[in-house]
Amino acid sequence: MQQLFELNFSDFWIHDLWPPSSPDINPLDYCYVERRACSIPHPYIGMLQTSS
Repeated sequence: MQQLFELNFSDFWIHDLWPPSSPDINPLDYCYVERRACSIPHPYIGMLQTSS
């Protein structure tokens, strides 16, 4: 399948160029989520997980 795409699509990224873990959100989204999650101190992990 890789070869088929490489031959037929000039803009195709081979699997070596693709990030190993490609989440649906970008680094700017992570920054926003981290800033929001860390804005209030959480005494234990359970409170962090339930906060939104």
